[in-house]
Amino acid sequence: MISTSTSPAFGPSRSTVSTLSGLFASQATAARVFISGRLPFLSVRWFYPGRNGRTRGGGGVTLAELTARVREGVPLAGALGIEVLRADATSAELRLPPSGLSLRPGGTASGPALMTLADVAIWVPLLVAKAGADETRTAQLGIAFLRPAGAAGVRAEVRIVRQGRTSLYAEVWMRAEGEEKPCAHATSTWMRAAAG
Repeated sequence: MISTSTSPAFGPSRSTVSTLSGLFASQATAARVFISGRLPFLSVRWFYPGRNGRTRGGGGVTLAELTARVREGVPLAGALGIEVLRADATSAELRLPPSGLSLRPGGTASGPALMTLADVAIWVPLLVAKAGADETRTAQLGIAFLRPAGAAGVRAEVRIVRQGRTSLYAEVWMRAEGEEKPCAHATSTWMRAAAG
């Protein structure tokens, strides 16, 4: 996982263990699996912060590199100022800062700005998993606008729900900064690009 906070020199962070504990009977089992890096039924590449802010496990990227990659790959994300706050291979958190470009009449974040935030938020975990070189494409994006986001910044939390050989499914919850209730919810299906 890439995070702005540092991790202990040895062993998993509490958030990683609690995430893994959903897969296993206890947090102790999840910690043992995390430390060993081996699962009996899967081959997994672990991403968690090292001392230098990069992911361990080979060729990880920093938050600044992820933000630059997102802004380069989707110029609208750069124009909107979208930034990556946290990322790992299955989840991420991004921020859409307040700006005149993202507002619609009435002074609230516009639908196109929120859809852009949701779309690039899903791309970030895929970039982490592929060390910045993902070629997956959006096949479907559905969004429900639940309440006005207002003029404040918006944070998006993405979770990859299911990954298959050729496609994946993800969901994104968006909240105005300082608010508990979500302002939008998006779901999306992505297809992996054919090799060659």
